[in-house]
Amino acid sequence: MKRQPKISIIMPVYNSEKYLKKSIGSVLNQTLREIELICINDCSTDNSLKILMGFQKKDKRIKILSNKKNIGPGESRNIGINIAKGEYVCFLDSDDWLEKNACEILIKKAKSGGADIVYIRPKIVFSNRIILDKRLLTEKDASSIDKVFRKNLMRKVAWAPWSKMIKRDILLKNKIFFPKIHIAEDMDFSARVIYFSKKITFAEEYLYNYYVREGSLMSFSNSKRRIENYFESIKLLEDFLLSKDIFEKYHKEFVYFKLYNYLATYGVMYYSKEKIDKKFYKKQIKNDPDFRIFNIFSLGVFDSVIIGSVLIKLHLFNLVFKIREFFRVFLGFWGKRNH
Repeated sequence: MKRQPKISIIMPVYNSEKYLKKSIGSVLNQTLREIELICINDCSTDNSLKILMGFQKKDKRIKILSNKKNIGPGESRNIGINIAKGEYVCFLDSDDWLEKNACEILIKKAKSGGADIVYIRPKIVFSNRIILDKRLLTEKDASSIDKVFRKNLMRKVAWAPWSKMIKRDILLKNKIFFPKIHIAEDMDFSARVIYFSKKITFAEEYLYNYYVREGSLMSFSNSKRRIENYFESIKLLEDFLLSKDIFEKYHKEFVYFKLYNYLATYGVMYYSKEKIDKKFYKKQIKNDPDFRIFNIFSLGVFDSVIIGSVLIKLHLFNLVFKIREFFRVFLGFWGKRNH
């Protein structure tokens, strides 16, 4: 009799032929055997699908679905959520990999405390070094959903889909799915998951390897769509906070979130080689009422947000971003981007 998987691992795949062997291998070699790997091929143009099918022939725990059109990682994950059979779900990027005992540790942690979410500590893997992500929960944080929610909005804990193992019932009962945007889809999803959870914990060990492709920040595509997705992400989160009547309660943290998205918007404009209306987007940012100096002071925020608001108003935000990116290039810190 076929045993129900304890964990469903959902992996969107887009042109990842160079990385799939290591990524999929890390799943199939887990010490916990009661798992399934759901791979959603999002119209890859390389040999990704062929590689997936080769693995499936050797291990029937792999499920493969192919999208008829490119829909992005968020909506691809939604497909995986809908067909998953595991009690818990995890998300894995197709160029990352898990430690061999990751699933076993995570399921034990979840079961021992009856947790809805188990946070996963990542290692940031570069070609020449490994950095341990320090945006971590403490026991005191995890004991309060409110504290985790605030830290999540301010990006003081990892917010990415892969950063947590989630009880699948939480997603289905509350109809939590990724929004229909290609970029910045993770924050709305993460906020909803935390809000509807009753208990959160974390694993002490570093179990996830987040691989950073050197130089990939330089290869932005679909710049207009990316920028619009950042603005859409802000709107989605604002609508959710308003719908739950908690907007005022978390307004300060929401402003932090907006500042991060605006910085990301400037990043796309800085690196983009496509023709986009930069003045239009800069004007939208400049006219945001949350970044009027009086409003910033009334929030009681005196760090990065007030600095950001001053730079926006004095038209210096772009210059500061360029200086920051110079040092990022010089020191070799790069981030990967999907699609």
